[in-house]
Amino acid sequence: LFGRLYEQGILPSWNMTLEEIFPEINLGRRPHSKITVAQLLSHTSGLRCFLPLAAYIIPFRNPVAARYYALTVTMKTDRLMFDPGTSFSYSNMGYVFAGAVAEKLSGIPFEDLMQQEVFDPLGMTSAGMGAAGGLGV
Repeated sequence: LFGRLYEQGILPSWNMTLEEIFPEINLGRRPHSKITVAQLLSHTSGLRCFLPLAAYIIPFRNPVAARYYALTVTMKTDRLMFDPGTSFSYSNMGYVFAGAVAEKLSGIPFEDLMQQEVFDPLGMTSAGMGAAGGLGV
């Protein structure tokens, strides 16, 4: 997905930082501000594997709003495991953040973006997002 966004010019640089992508989240000197897209995708961002507890108490049913809320809460309250780019640690949270980045840059919800940029072009008719459904759903 991110390769396609890069090819289309939607992602201008793999080194874009969260601070550049989300300037409205005033991070000040928090180290989260310097995390790059490349670091999110390569598990070198320093983000923990899972969201902090506060981010699970999500007052939204809309997945886009929920991701943005989790991103904001995490960046303002959670500590990084290490400085971005200095080590490797598998991070589900990094991919939650990456989804929010894709949404912000494209203006399209992540689920719709995956459908239009990955599943449809590959003819993946039984692939989707969210909880597992029935056969062909």
